[in-house]
Amino acid sequence: MDNLLPRIHGIEHRCRSLCALEGEQEVVSFLVGTQSMKNDNIVHLFELDEEFGELIDRSYHHNRGEIWHIASSPHSRDLISTCHSHVENEVNLVSGATVWKLAGSNEEPILEELGDLTAHNSTVRSTEWGVEGCEGALCSLGDSSLVKWDIDSDVREHSFCDLPKRSFPTALRWNPHSSGNQVGVASDQHVRLHDLRTMKCTTVIDGAHSQTVRDLDFNPNRQYCIATCGDDCSTRFWDTRNCTRPLLTFSNHSHWVWRVRYTVYLATSHALHQP
Repeated sequence: MDNLLPRIHGIEHRCRSLCALEGEQEVVSFLVGTQSMKNDNIVHLFELDEEFGELIDRSYHHNRGEIWHIASSPHSRDLISTCHSHVENEVNLVSGATVWKLAGSNEEPILEELGDLTAHNSTVRSTEWGVEGCEGALCSLGDSSLVKWDIDSDVREHSFCDLPKRSFPTALRWNPHSSGNQVGVASDQHVRLHDLRTMKCTTVIDGAHSQTVRDLDFNPNRQYCIATCGDDCSTRFWDTRNCTRPLLTFSNHSHWVWRVRYTVYLATSHALHQP
């Protein structure tokens, strides 16, 4: 029963970004990014000490302001990316995205900047690291463009495509069944699948939801199956070979649905809403 007890660790500042440290295979680890306009922001690396049941906190100073999104490479424990913003001269809001290396020592952890991800976009909303078959890549979703990056000893732009004008992008996911060649993008009420070899849109789920689509996810066990959720309080499941209507619609929430995720081991999904 002790394994069911929660481990609680206080964080000084407000936080809105959280992800697993996917490249870590031996220790339960996750990252939390803080949001403070007046104080220094921190990337917290938490590791679970299973012997003593404690959370070990390693704090990395993040000098680019508030952290709105954080992601980790599934292929390298030390590589992460953040989307962030800060205020310059007390009036100008500056947004950006950066690739970092978790460097330094346990006693003096350091975030080492590897490259900037703001090309073609004034705001980067999210980043996604490459799946199996596309290990040295990362995609960034901005306010006007989708960009693919090569992540090696440095960060280099590989290719990009413009998104529809006056669209509002909200989510980005990599297709695990495409050998790293396809991503899904949610914007407004629609979902678009892009071929990263040509940077062309190949499939559109037009009007996937009656209001803004907040998230999407690919079924890791079934090719062509994706899930979406949105402000219309519903979660929908689709076969991308026939996008005229959803396979299934759940309307179990009383408010907009923020996130939807399939489990890795079962062909089921979980959704998160804000009451």
